[in-house]
Amino acid sequence: MTSLSALQGDAQMGAGPGDRPIPAVPGVVHRFVAARGARFHVAQAGAGDPVVLLHGLPQHWYAWRKVIPELAGEYQLFCVDLKVLSDRAMRTFSEHPALHG
Repeated sequence: MTSLSALQGDAQMGAGPGDRPIPAVPGVVHRFVAARGARFHVAQAGAGDPVVLLHGLPQHWYAWRKVIPELAGEYQLFCVDLKVLSDRAMRTFSEHPALHG
């Protein structure tokens, strides 16, 4: 099951210990979603049909900061931070001896 919550404290402090504060973009609400043991930051803006914006690595949701105001008038945008996936994949690789070839 996936839980979705708006955590203002987390949004102000960053996604976790040692993280930088989340940059402010007008009209953007920050949420954290837990799914299958991973915790994702999602920047959400606008109203209308949903659109998911996915960044490349090593970027994060802020890469969409100039696009968000242009699309938020027509669409509900979900900008998912994918960094947690790369961190989790590297941790799994480093902890699993069979993957070291």
